[in-house]
Amino acid sequence: MVAQPPACPLRRRRRPTGGRVAGLLVSIVAASAAAAAEPSAAQAALVEDVRRDLGAGYTIEPVEDLFVVASNTDRAGMEEGKSTVRRAYRALTKTFFDRKPDRPMAVYLFRDARSYEDYHVRHYGGKPSTPYGFFRPDERKLVMNIATGTGTLVHEITHPLLAADFPGAPAWLNEGLASLFEQCQLTDDRIRGLVNWRLPYLREAIEKKTLIPLRRLLAMPADEFYRRHSLPYAESRYLCMYLQELDRLIPFYKAFRAAAAAEDPAARDATGAATLEAVTGKPLDALQADWLAWAATLEWKR
Repeated sequence: MVAQPPACPLRRRRRPTGGRVAGLLVSIVAASAAAAAEPSAAQAALVEDVRRDLGAGYTIEPVEDLFVVASNTDRAGMEEGKSTVRRAYRALTKTFFDRKPDRPMAVYLFRDARSYEDYHVRHYGGKPSTPYGFFRPDERKLVMNIATGTGTLVHEITHPLLAADFPGAPAWLNEGLASLFEQCQLTDDRIRGLVNWRLPYLREAIEKKTLIPLRRLLAMPADEFYRRHSLPYAESRYLCMYLQELDRLIPFYKAFRAAAAAEDPAARDATGAATLEAVTGKPLDALQADWLAWAATLEWKR
């Protein structure tokens, strides 16, 4: 199967719109006015670092209290990128994340594949492994080809926010939550994942009986998760979406975060399995059966 680009259409508060739209521009003037707060000293210093890193031809602006956004796209594209960053940050910190990163980070939005790849070649010595984008925690930098859609941006923003709030979160949760929001409804205080292009990977595994059992997925080491890639991502995403549809995703996340950090070894949950059973009230095998039955009802239209 050929992977499809992520998309996360922005939505006006309480005014849903239809269709699969990557990069819907929402309230540019209002968004610009909301960004008028004075940047912190750390953000101002990061602006200069980014300017030196990218050189001429980029618009570079602070967003909220955490980000510096840089792009070589046009003004409308820059405003759309900033609006996505702002709304995703506000929604995620109001719903999931209680702790924020302690230092600002850069967000590079390249207008096309060529400029994205050229930057990667210059700075990392070769072409990127993904056509969409990536997060470099060692550099506190999100780098992406924004032409693939704003869903790429929401996905990548989720990673550093989750890392600060839930250090050591397992790969399935890290990628499941981030990929859930590749296609989403988004306002300043709410984010909700929608069906997206990863569904066929899950369906194919169910049909061919190659599904990774839920208990195995939850305990999967990160290196195996990323090596196998498409199926673990799909299963993790749709497990998170299933919990969302049960209104149990946020309670699960917060309970798992607490259980993973429990001082008492008997109460500690490293994989999320025990927390899933507690939050849903179902043994893991029964939960898997119900999750797959729900997944069979989903439809994704290209």
